Amino acid sequence: MDFNFNSENDYTKFKQTIKQRLAHRDKIKAEKTGTRPAAVMMLLMNKNGKVNVFLTKRTHNVRTHKGQVSFPGGAWEEDDGNILETALRETYEETGIKPDDIELIGEFDEFISISDFHVSTFVGAIPYPYEYRMNKSEIEACIEAPVSIFYNKEYSNVDYYYYNNKKMANYCYEYMDFTIWGLTARILTLFAENVLY
Repeated sequence: MDFNFNSENDYTKFKQTIKQRLAHRDKIKAEKTGTRPAAVMMLLMNKNGKVNVFLTKRTHNVRTHKGQVSFPGGAWEEDDGNILETALRETYEETGIKPDDIELIGEFDEFISISDFHVSTFVGAIPYPYEYRMNKSEIEACIEAPVSIFYNKEYSNVDYYYYNNKKMANYCYEYMDFTIWGLTARILTLFAENVLY
């Protein structure tokens, strides 16, 4: 799949392809008792003719995953109508990206985090450039990383561990001054493998 565009029309076709692929595949569901529902937004953008994904670096003030690079998102709350609303609300609270500015493309797989969150992954697109308004108590930096590094598996390191008797890969990517690893790196790598290839 080509991640470089000569026109906005090329990018529109790319998004349509992703939307169709997500709609026609069976979402992998995660099952584990005692988990707490959560959701994240994988936000794509056309940055200077190349597909980038929006990520955040969390501060050390947050409750979990201190200092890590992650998707915007968080835990479901009772006021959320559904899990998609969780992803949109948390994205806005953390980064200032308005729900109306997000073009929803589809839903990717579900995952269980090491902190026992049941994570739903939504895929969307935002305009570029975008004026982020970070919640500085939660977010230290906003990152726009090329999707191609995950597609090409340009990781600096990978190790393996067992979870629920399944062998899992733990990828670690270096981009600029940021280290992308853990569940975020795993989701992006699997998204590339299962949707972009």
